[in-house]
Amino acid sequence: MLAWALLLACSPGVVSILPPWVEDKRTLFSENAARQLLLMGGLHDLHGPMLAMDEVKTGDLVEVAQLGDSGLFDVTWTAGKVLAKQSDAVELSVIDTNQSVEYKGVLLRRYPWRFAQLSANDTIEVCTTRGWESANVISVNEGEDSLTVEFADGQSYQEVRPRTRPPQAAKPSERYKAQVGQKVKVQTSKGWEIATVLKKDESSDTVDVEMYPDGETFAHVRPKVLVPKSPDAKALELWRQNRRLRAEEAELRALRSVAELMEEAEVSADMARDMIQHYAKELRH
Repeated sequence: MLAWALLLACSPGVVSILPPWVEDKRTLFSENAARQLLLMGGLHDLHGPMLAMDEVKTGDLVEVAQLGDSGLFDVTWTAGKVLAKQSDAVELSVIDTNQSVEYKGVLLRRYPWRFAQLSANDTIEVCTTRGWESANVISVNEGEDSLTVEFADGQSYQEVRPRTRPPQAAKPSERYKAQVGQKVKVQTSKGWEIATVLKKDESSDTVDVEMYPDGETFAHVRPKVLVPKSPDAKALELWRQNRRLRAEEAELRALRSVAELMEEAEVSADMARDMIQHYAKELRH
């Protein structure tokens, strides 16, 4: 069943049925949004320093994939200390519960890894519903692989796993100068995307926008805006194709990870590689 699901998800002309860990939901960054952290998940949590079973030693801290009812379409990661090891299994003491469990899968990675390069007092950018905001690292909890961060206004979040990046040079933006019906670029969790201004409310200094090309709408928002240079029909078509290729590239990365790491699992690695080759050829054209 899982193999057929992957095949359908990768077949040309078939609407993607890939799970949330492959395709992230769009968040429009808005200055008037209540601040919420965008946490690691989906593709952002699929990577990490993977291990083969024969590399694991007693005493190691590792993170293992727990498969739900939908197999790879329902994956959670559990961290624990290796108490004992056999040729095809490890016995773990789960960090959160101290419960002893046996794991016989093939998806293992070092733990902690998400914030291993960060230290207290570092300045980073944290992805929130308002955009990428500067924040200070208050502490790094290696045992929980999490951060405590504080923003410039004093708001802090303890023991969280947000999406982070090094400080970036800010792009110039033009707020709300676009007219109704004009196409602009707005910043989202997927990058700078084209949208059409549907409505302006001068009293609240907000706009309604419709995303291109999928038509998702956001109302009463204050996005960061860049005005494109007169996008014509050809430019918009190129943008639509770019969006499709970016989505396929995300699927490609996920399938490549599956093919490399699941040779001993139920999913056919040969089938996954065939699908990767199909996407690779399409991306090159």
